[in-house]
Amino acid sequence: MKKKELDGFVEFVFTTRSSEEIMNKSLGNIIYNKRTETDYDEILIGTFAFYYLDYCPMAYELHSIFEAHSFELCGIAEDMVNENLSDFVNCFSFMDETHSLVLLDRIEIMEEYRGYGIARDLIGFFKHYFGSATILLKAFPLQYEGLKKCNTKEFKEAEKKVIKAYKDCGMKQVKRNSPYLYSLGGTLQF
Repeated sequence: MKKKELDGFVEFVFTTRSSEEIMNKSLGNIIYNKRTETDYDEILIGTFAFYYLDYCPMAYELHSIFEAHSFELCGIAEDMVNENLSDFVNCFSFMDETHSLVLLDRIEIMEEYRGYGIARDLIGFFKHYFGSATILLKAFPLQYEGLKKCNTKEFKEAEKKVIKAYKDCGMKQVKRNSPYLYSLGGTLQF
């Protein structure tokens, strides 16, 4: 399936909201620069959020990072651990001493701009910007966020669709039937 094309270009802009020795939380905007007759119009078409964890100090303090550093990160880690501790621990086995971790918390793209390869480009941006970092995310259909309907047939179908979309971006599942996906540092294979 050929991806749709935009008349212009997309850029990813983020700011670090908190900065600590081990962990940084960043929020970002996805901006579409739509071509006009004379210039470009900037249109906000999505947002993203991620945590950057530096591996070196993290190696001996992994538990305390998720326990004490950030209420929000605690919630993300708690969700991961409560669902399947082995999946979460396996994610870190892919890293070596030269790696850091980008925990991609969310990507939200306005519906009319989906299908243009923007999530794939964002992951490529992370690969370029963070170099050898491992990217980790949990594929979760955001339309179910905050709802208790996560064991329904509809949810499972939506989750499969999101997992497929991230696999199409070059991500790999931690293990079969896991909602966790990763991409090792270096160049993505498209």
